[in-house]
Amino acid sequence: MGGAISYALGRRRWIAFAGVVGALVMLTLLFLAIDTGSDSASAASSGPEMVLNIKGGNCDDPVRPTKCDVPIGGTFTLSVDALGIPAGGYDLIATAIDLGTKLIYTGSALPADDMLWPDAVFTTRATIGNALVHGALTGLIPPLPVSTYTGNLIEITLACPLSLNDSPVTLALLPLGDPVAGTSGTQFQRAGVSTIPKLSSLTISCLAPTPTPTDTPTPSATPTPTITPTPTITRTPTVTPTPTITPTPTPCPTICPTATPTPVNIVNKLTAADGF
Repeated sequence: MGGAISYALGRRRWIAFAGVVGALVMLTLLFLAIDTGSDSASAASSGPEMVLNIKGGNCDDPVRPTKCDVPIGGTFTLSVDALGIPAGGYDLIATAIDLGTKLIYTGSALPADDMLWPDAVFTTRATIGNALVHGALTGLIPPLPVSTYTGNLIEITLACPLSLNDSPVTLALLPLGDPVAGTSGTQFQRAGVSTIPKLSSLTISCLAPTPTPTDTPTPSATPTPTITPTPTITRTPTVTPTPTITPTPTPCPTICPTATPTPVNIVNKLTAADGF
């Protein structure tokens, strides 16, 4: 009885070990660009789609950018986003980014540090020429769990050297079967059947930062004081008294006659008036 249990446990360990080895071999073959002939690649006419994007960059479109500006002499984050997936999901992804020779890939400590796909259990990373390739599986023992995740799959950090001032660089996702990437090209896979998604390229310009203008305070206008006219003092004219003309007696030519008053008889007047 005990021997049977030991045999069963040993058999399970061997099956698990074989599954792990098989998964590792599959990934190794995938990233060594050795065509095993077991995958039938089918080009995607609609639906599955992967795009390159810059996180926090100045791009012409937030979802499907074709041009982005990044600061020269600094670093930026490049991502691979799954905007659409195959019908029925997937259990393996592979991406191949042609980085060219001008940008600097800073690299992370582990391949898993670049992987944002939440369903990834095992991740690998390699370079083929100027292409940086990543691959991941949802498990190590078949049948593998199926993922239906859409969003950020991979993020890497790149740097713009000072020599690239205003010099555009074009990055591209290389598909499965590309002369450079081979079988490590960009793809979704489920149960050994690959689907090539719609892919994009991205042109990056490393630009010097625009200096922020210094706000010069506008001087406040000092109001011009209103001049209040000083009232003119109107002088009241002095009344000049009209002089009294004193008639001057006309001098007599010779001797002025002296008027002799005629005596009046009061008694006679009274008598005449009374009828006396």
